[in-house]
Amino acid sequence: MKFSFVVKMHLFFLSVMALASLFFVTEGFAATIEGAKFNDLNNNGVMDAGEPVFANHNIFIRDDSGSFFPLVTDVNGRYSSAGHDAATFTVWSGIPDGWLQTTPGEGEGMITYTITLAQNETITINFGITLPIYVDGSFSGVGTGEPASPYKTITEAINNSGPNGIIRVGMGIYEGLLTIVKGLTLEGGWKRDKTAGTWHRDNPLDPRLTIITGGISIGNAPDTLIEGFVLQNGLIIKNSDGLEIANNIIMGTHPVHVENSNDVRIDRNEIFGTEKSSSFSVIKRTDKVRHKKDARDETKIEGRYGVSIVSSVARVSSNIINVEKRSSDPCCGILYDDSNGEVASNVIHTVNTVACGVDLRLDTGSNFSIDSNNVLLEGESLIGIWERGGNPPAVFRGNNIHGEGETLVFYRDENDQGGIIDTTDCADLRDKLLPDIPVQESNGCIDFMSEKGIPYSPCTGDFMPCAEYVGQPLRKPFLQRPVSRSTDTDGDGMPDRFEQVYFGDLSRNGSGDYDKDGLTDFDEFTAKTNPADEDTDDDGMPDGCEVDYELNPHLDDASEDPDGDGKSNIEECSSDPPTCPTCPVCPGDINGDGEITPQDAQCAFEKWANICPTSCGIPCDEVCADVNGDEKCTVRDTLCIFHKYFEKPCP
Repeated sequence: MKFSFVVKMHLFFLSVMALASLFFVTEGFAATIEGAKFNDLNNNGVMDAGEPVFANHNIFIRDDSGSFFPLVTDVNGRYSSAGHDAATFTVWSGIPDGWLQTTPGEGEGMITYTITLAQNETITINFGITLPIYVDGSFSGVGTGEPASPYKTITEAINNSGPNGIIRVGMGIYEGLLTIVKGLTLEGGWKRDKTAGTWHRDNPLDPRLTIITGGISIGNAPDTLIEGFVLQNGLIIKNSDGLEIANNIIMGTHPVHVENSNDVRIDRNEIFGTEKSSSFSVIKRTDKVRHKKDARDETKIEGRYGVSIVSSVARVSSNIINVEKRSSDPCCGILYDDSNGEVASNVIHTVNTVACGVDLRLDTGSNFSIDSNNVLLEGESLIGIWERGGNPPAVFRGNNIHGEGETLVFYRDENDQGGIIDTTDCADLRDKLLPDIPVQESNGCIDFMSEKGIPYSPCTGDFMPCAEYVGQPLRKPFLQRPVSRSTDTDGDGMPDRFEQVYFGDLSRNGSGDYDKDGLTDFDEFTAKTNPADEDTDDDGMPDGCEVDYELNPHLDDASEDPDGDGKSNIEECSSDPPTCPTCPVCPGDINGDGEITPQDAQCAFEKWANICPTSCGIPCDEVCADVNGDEKCTVRDTLCIFHKYFEKPCP
């Protein structure tokens, strides 16, 4: 009896201790991860009322110790994982094929999200996914617009998309003007695998695959993205903040116009202002008295611009902008009127009787920046930067202004400092321009009519020529398209403009060497060197030597010694015959053991005889065996190593 009582008490005590232990152990394990998975119909990353949820979808959680916690959403699309200790967790959800995740994190496939939980903390993580809408003008099936079927027109897709929807447009030509009045992501260049029913897009993106003939009008549509199209009749943006226009080819009399919009980004486009008139793309403006200090009379200006920014804040960067007009009205690459923002890393080419690169009418308190642009002007009266009232830019840095005309002003200041101030001397532009610009440095300029300058080769795109600068590389590379017959009428691979500038006619066929520098005329065009000057950068080395040995024919690098042989580039290029300035001479210690031995000679011989891999255990293409400096591996190098082993000079 007594024994039974003791046993029962002991069991009771153990039970109490177990419960207490469980209580105290789990008290600290109160962190919880919970949330829901939903169909983000408006692509805004927020679970809005009425948006459908997904039941029986997988949710995965892993802590930093490697413990794994798989879950499945319930009928309400919700999940919850409780009882975690404070730790760092990685969470993710399965994304069905063809869908995109909008939150947390955006994209396709498995997107992980990392969080850190404290003790007793509950964190809610909702997973939003959305199904893009596709457009295929060649689609011939039924059920247009159904989940497995694309729309046939972009307008249909826009009308059936919710705010912030994603529309992916297949390759083809789409006629008519598009009107966008709600935020959308509109992507061109998509291709459909009709058999598999899948979609993909090339990388890098080629905007020439998807053409919109009538242009695009965007109004009251914030957070819109337009990417990957040819817009044959321009783009107008009004009252729409947070827009991005990227990787497009945009044409028209006045290709891009932005008005009353903030946080607009125009990046990596090719923009061509054409002569062809269009009621959609022509914009006429009246220059009104906008500033208290600006006492000019109202003057009607029918200028033509590649990009115009009016009463807006916009960044225009890394674009090729070409505008051509044949009249006395001003013609400029970019206009900023009562606006703010940044113009950076653009190529701007303007051709007209009166031509300018950037036309500025900045608002009060401007912090405007002009940074690292290349401007080329052709015509009679040329102005690189035209500051026409208001405030000066806060930053003017790293720009290059080139011109070919009767009069060339690199910078014109009309902001009420006592009259018009023209900067026509390159030295002024390079050193100190105007005292009212806080940051002004590293600018350059060339007047092609008055000084030799660095030559240039016009671009030869499929749509219209643009400026390519020799010796003034862009910060971001641009795709150079093949020469077309329209700009190379004699079919020799060199644009007519290039031949006329440097040779005076089209009589040369590219195979000759006009300046006798070791490069053919065609090779000069490819290397963007001057075919009429044997030494483009005037550093004492002919262009042929620099191009052949991968030196820079647009930079004075004569004193450099890239191969470390004690001879400068100009010494090697000037020797008879020239030696390679970029080919290092090998010391002879091929196996890298710190000594020159007969084994090194054997490895050099094996390299020459193509016995691979060598007995040194080094692949043949990694064996440094040009010991005598003749720019090739021969049996003489083997003999040279033996001489070094016996402490004798190479024969």
